[in-house]
Amino acid sequence: MNRTLVRTSGYLRDALAWAGRIGFVTLVAVQGVNCLAHVEEPELIDLISIDKDRAEVQLSVVQQNPWDDRTLSLLKRKTANYVAYVKSGTLQEERPVARGKSVAIEVWYFVQPDERALQVLSGLQQEYKSLGIALRWRKLPAKQ
Repeated sequence: MNRTLVRTSGYLRDALAWAGRIGFVTLVAVQGVNCLAHVEEPELIDLISIDKDRAEVQLSVVQQNPWDDRTLSLLKRKTANYVAYVKSGTLQEERPVARGKSVAIEVWYFVQPDERALQVLSGLQQEYKSLGIALRWRKLPAKQ
């Protein structure tokens, strides 16, 4: 990844902005768009934020597709690009606030992953842990 493009949906951005107001995260890079950023564009970083409590940089992925083979392949590709972005030093170079902080990839989803998807996520979690990068997955709350 030579150039970092960062974007997120208005909904996720609003939720994270709320979290930032009460001290959970600081948004580092967000470019607003009208559509939801997602695994369909593995070359894009959906969102970069800082969790103040954990002193951690979080690279977020929004997964809104069915948990099928295609989605899992795209998710693997996208998270591998995130890892390359971190391991190449580009994250720290482009975002100096990330220096000295641990890194996590967070997969945000609307539909609960099925058993096969959970196996893939768990495998990626173990692989990335060995590289010093955490991987977590979380359900996005339903829109009110």
